[in-house]
Amino acid sequence: MVAADVKVYTVNAGKGKRVSREHVQGNIELIQGFEFPEASNKIKTTRDGYYAIATGTYKPQTKVWDLDELNLKFERHSDAENVDFT
Repeated sequence: MVAADVKVYTVNAGKGKRVSREHVQGNIELIQGFEFPEASNKIKTTRDGYYAIATGTYKPQTKVWDLDELNLKFERHSDAENVDFT
């Protein structure tokens, strides 16, 4: 159920497609490259709110994004699936 005052957006891009822009109250900022080839099984933010950390499956990896700069800080691949992190 979606409240009447909440707007839902689908964000995608493709060759030759023009992106329409709509002015809404507040800002929406997107992080480029916030993705995994297969799936992400856990996403957490640091207590200070500066970073987002996520783990993904096949090929197992961990990525850290800087939320102030809205970019990927680094990514590390591992030999085994990441089950949990703190």
